[in-house]
Amino acid sequence: MHILPRLPYGWQGPSGGLANRFIKSLRSQIKFDLQRKRRQGKRVHDCHVRLIWCREFGKEGQPHYHMAVLVNRDAYSVLGRIAGQPEPDYPWWMEEEQAVVNMAERIQRAWCSALGISDRQGVGLVQIPANPVQLVATGSPMFKVQYEEVFKRISYMAKADTKLYDDGHRNFGYSHA
Repeated sequence: MHILPRLPYGWQGPSGGLANRFIKSLRSQIKFDLQRKRRQGKRVHDCHVRLIWCREFGKEGQPHYHMAVLVNRDAYSVLGRIAGQPEPDYPWWMEEEQAVVNMAERIQRAWCSALGISDRQGVGLVQIPANPVQLVATGSPMFKVQYEEVFKRISYMAKADTKLYDDGHRNFGYSHA
């Protein structure tokens, strides 16, 4: 899942460690969701969340991030949407009200948690680009094509012209463990 989290305009808070705080919050939410589903007697697939991220600067000098969130497709294959955003992205068979708590909402909440702001203050800070999900199935005859597409998408993060190298902060990273 490819997302673009941004900092609030004029952000004065800490900018170091945001990706670590983000992944910690997202992992916690997913752990809770899977526990809830188990208690309800639903079939649950384990899901260890991984993250690849980069920090970029646009023309205005304001930093933003690109993040690839990697999850078990058997546990979470649909991103959903952030409440209030147009173009709902939820399965046709699901009522919109049921799609409120989905991966997009978890991502939004995790970014707000990383920033130390309320969900209300974080409205609009996480952008979901077009076609943000790439499913990969290791046993599929399409695996090589799927893998190459993911590699191409993640390689985009390595471009040098949008990075700032002399401010003491990292521009690229990934989750550990």
